[in-house]
Amino acid sequence: MSVLGRGRTSDVYLVRNSQPATVMKCFKTNYLPFLQIELENLKQLVDCSNIPKVQFVAKEFLVLFPKGEPVRYFHPQYVRQLINLLCVVHSRGIVHRDIRPSNLLEVNGTIYLIDWGFATVTGSLNTFQGTFHYAADDVLMTKDLSQFRYLPKYDLYSVVRCVFIFAHRYLRKTLDRFTIEEEKEF
Repeated sequence: MSVLGRGRTSDVYLVRNSQPATVMKCFKTNYLPFLQIELENLKQLVDCSNIPKVQFVAKEFLVLFPKGEPVRYFHPQYVRQLINLLCVVHSRGIVHRDIRPSNLLEVNGTIYLIDWGFATVTGSLNTFQGTFHYAADDVLMTKDLSQFRYLPKYDLYSVVRCVFIFAHRYLRKTLDRFTIEEEKEF
């Protein structure tokens, strides 16, 4: 297996010689509860074409397919696919909470929204989870993010921010290097 990515909650590996190409998402010990959250959300969205499918579940990892490629250029069809997907997701009472370029993958002209471990029930009070760079202004202006009511419109704000970043690719590298520790200095 080779490493595809390392994140806050998990590490993702390519499963070699698998058809279709699959990935194994291994959750870090402190983030194991997010495995269950992601699994429940993926089960509720199993009929959505732009969502990864679960092939196998274990105590500390999920095997998912298809393996996509990072989105390099954001075509108008991707925006349409993502908005249509969010209409379905939001109609089922789920908000993703972490829409950002690295959670968008492309497979044969289809955009996939991945990383459903932070998703929650629409309107429920939760501690903010996600990425500040792509969060809505309401999120950024909130003083207490420990009890934040996340609504579908905030996912849409994140989509708009992603489109902007894809349109201005030079900003993406700057944002990717900007860390939480640096933010605290301001």
